[in-house]
Amino acid sequence: MMDVMQKQPDRINVTKKAHDLIEKIDDHKFFGLNTPDTTRSELFLFAMSLGIDTFPTPLDNKYQGGLVLDKSIDNQTKALMTALSIAESSTDEMEKLDEATNKEVVYNLADKYANTGFMILEDEFTKAKKDEDLIWSYFTQLEKQYTDIFSNEK
Repeated sequence: MMDVMQKQPDRINVTKKAHDLIEKIDDHKFFGLNTPDTTRSELFLFAMSLGIDTFPTPLDNKYQGGLVLDKSIDNQTKALMTALSIAESSTDEMEKLDEATNKEVVYNLADKYANTGFMILEDEFTKAKKDEDLIWSYFTQLEKQYTDIFSNEK
C-alpha cells in the first residue's frame, strides 16, 4: 500500500522539447491547437491520443513548470487518463483498481503517452502540412480504426 506521506503529483508534465513545441503551436496557430482555441488539458489529451497507438516514451527532461496543475485539469482529462491506466494494466482486477486510484501511476503513464504524441505532433509540425491535409490524414486513420473495430463485430 502506498505511503500516505508520499508526495502526489500536482500536475501533468511534458518535456522541455514538448514545451518548446507548444510555444511554436501557439505562435503558428498550428491545427487549431493553440491557446485560447484549445485548452492545455485538451492539447494534452490530443497528444496522449496520438501516442496511445504507439509506445509510451519516458520524460527524460521534464519542463520545470509542468503543463497543467492538478487543480486545473478538467474532469474529462482525468477520466481519460484513468481509463488509459486501467486499459494498460496487465494485473488482476483488484490491482487495476488500486492502480487506477494511484495518481502517480495514472499521471506518469498519461505523461509518457502524451510525450510520444508530442513527438508525433512535432513531426507533423516540421512537415509543415496544411491543416486541411492533416485533417484528412487523421480522418483516414479514424476511418481505418472504425472499420477494424466494427468489421469484427459480425
